[in-house]
Amino acid sequence: MSKRAYETGVVIVQCDGCKSRHLIADHLGWFDTTQGKIGTIEDIMKRKAEEEANAAQQVVRVRNIGEMGLSQAEMDEINMKRQQNQNVKHL
Repeated sequence: MSKRAYETGVVIVQCDGCKSRHLIADHLGWFDTTQGKIGTIEDIMKRKAEEEANAAQQVVRVRNIGEMGLSQAEMDEINMKRQQNQNVKHL
């Protein structure tokens, strides 16, 4: 991998261990994993950490809503959606 490709192009590497291909840099916007934003793996991971922090804040808000007198059915629906969102993040 060259520095030029990492800083200005697209870099995909294949792991020896898992044999999967991993996106390391995408400065051309070729992959949806960058959500329309270009950058390196550091940029992608930083955005992911920010998204997870935002999701954690939403969970706190959901718990606070529960203290506001929602019915059990409404709380169950909120918790089910939260669980579905967590499952998607782990894929």
